Order: sequence, then structure tokens, then C-alpha cells
Amino acid sequence: MEGIQSIIWVSLFLLLNVITVNCRLNTTDPCNPVLFSKRPERNVDILDDCSNGTVSWHYPMAFLNIFFTATVQEYEVCIGHIADKAVRKIYEIIDGVIEELPLPAKGEEICTLPTTKNVTMRIVGPRKFTTYTAYIPYFIYDMS
Repeated sequence: MEGIQSIIWVSLFLLLNVITVNCRLNTTDPCNPVLFSKRPERNVDILDDCSNGTVSWHYPMAFLNIFFTATVQEYEVCIGHIADKAVRKIYEIIDGVIEELPLPAKGEEICTLPTTKNVTMRIVGPRKFTTYTAYIPYFIYDMS
């Protein structure tokens, strides 16, 4: 009887984990987009009313472009620490000018200079599939 109870408890535990993972992956919060795609290049627009969030990049490969639209007079876009080592580089693209930014250390952010223009942050991942998910925290600060 104890063996059956153990099997039931393990089954319930696994079921609960599956439900929890599905709830996280099926989020509809526009400030925390979840990206699934078979294409290695991916693009995501961050909505104007988002001031922070996390982009969940599943099966990161090649690169991801995160687009931020200028809605205030002057603002900064910052990327927080990305724990997954699959992310190799970060570039800011403003007005067609591409500049490499250092990867932020744990507990830190790396930011653009204050700007009034649209910003694209290009996150570069591995050339081949090496990890399941990279979580990319972002912050938008109104500098006006």
C-alpha cells in the first residue's frame, strides 16, 4: 500500500510541475513576451506602456531583436543580467548605428545613453541550439 501511495504522490508532484510550467509559458502579459519560433532570427516589439519586463527566448539561436519605441522626450533602455551563458553579445541599434554593449554582471544593468529615438537591442545567442530558454530582463527609464 505504501508503494502505491508513493507512486500517487510522485504522479501528483509531476502533474503539478507540468501545470506550473504550462501556466508560465502561456502568459499573455504583453510586457513579458514568450517567444517560440522555428526561425533562428526573432523579433519582438515592446509595447509603449511597458516600463520593465522579461523576454523569454525559448530555444535561443542566432539573434533576437527587441524593439523599443520612443514615447517620451528622452529615455534609456537597460538590459539586466542574463543568467544563461548562451547569450554571447548585446548590441544597441539607434538610428542605424550599431554599438556592442558589455554583458551585464549579476545584479547589474547595461543601458543605452539617453535618447529620443527608437532603440533596438540585439541579443546574440549561439549558432546552434545549446539551451532551452534565455530570460532577458529589460527596463525603460524616462529621463525627461
